[in-house]
Amino acid sequence: MAATFAGLFVGTFFLGFLADRYGRRAIFTYALLAYTAASIVMAFQTTSDGVLFWRFIAGIGIGVEIITIDAYITELVPSWMRGRAFAVNQATMFISVPVILRRLEASAGSSAQPVVSASVTPARAPVKAGYADLLKPPYLSLVILFMVFNLCQAFGVYGFANWVPALLVEKGITVTKSLQYSFIIAFAYPIAPLLAASFADRLERKWIICGAAAAIAVFGMAFSQLTEPAFLIASGVLITASNMTMSYAYHAYQTEVFPTAIRARAAGLVYSMSRVSAMFSGFIVAYVLREAGVGGVFGLITAAMIIVIIAIAVWGPAVRGKPLDT
Repeated sequence: MAATFAGLFVGTFFLGFLADRYGRRAIFTYALLAYTAASIVMAFQTTSDGVLFWRFIAGIGIGVEIITIDAYITELVPSWMRGRAFAVNQATMFISVPVILRRLEASAGSSAQPVVSASVTPARAPVKAGYADLLKPPYLSLVILFMVFNLCQAFGVYGFANWVPALLVEKGITVTKSLQYSFIIAFAYPIAPLLAASFADRLERKWIICGAAAAIAVFGMAFSQLTEPAFLIASGVLITASNMTMSYAYHAYQTEVFPTAIRARAAGLVYSMSRVSAMFSGFIVAYVLREAGVGGVFGLITAAMIIVIIAIAVWGPAVRGKPLDT
């Protein structure tokens, strides 16, 4: 997994600019071909070094793909339905039916407008900006905010998702049962974003993220204390649902706050911090699990979620109903 996350870091941190320079559609296609080819080559490797190398290459392609898709959806879909679009995209990725971009593109080109009482403000002319502008006001504060956010949110997602069987075994559940429980919990991945789509554009993006982070902390501590199988599964499902709600919301949030000219590279820069966190969170969680048990792991996740809540609540900009590049 570390090889994949290392590739994701390279793809998001160093190559996000490609979608800004050469266009979303072209880079989406080439990144898709690149990681598909790397995955096929990886299947024929006979050594661990070969598998790791091609996992790394595939990870680079996936990293570029993720950033390009986020920028693409942000620009294709109007603000009044952008949250729902990201929620449906999130669910689509988990059920492996990648047809959403084509449908969203057709929808965005439609002349149909939402029935709202207030008029929709037209978008301003695109802001001209370069990579260096990310290190200057007004973007520097946003870059720092979302870097800190991504470093912490990954603990909530991967600290639980990658360790569900081990956490259950640590609580005394047999390996066979832990895998069964994990299988049931996994059903929340595609279902939760679809349910969250019902309120995705009714609430400010920052408050959806803060609410989801608070839910991760609460349900996580419940998971660490409960022993009854039904309650364990229920709390695991709720943690997963909260993670997926936060995930779709921040993928939209961290792309729509930056101008079109640097949107992909900016989103790639800040999102790469979650790949760094994901690489090292496994080692940190393993250490905490050994030294402090399940309660210690969720204490760590809770601390990370508190940082997320404070950072986004205090410094996160409001985006609901606002056109891009404003």
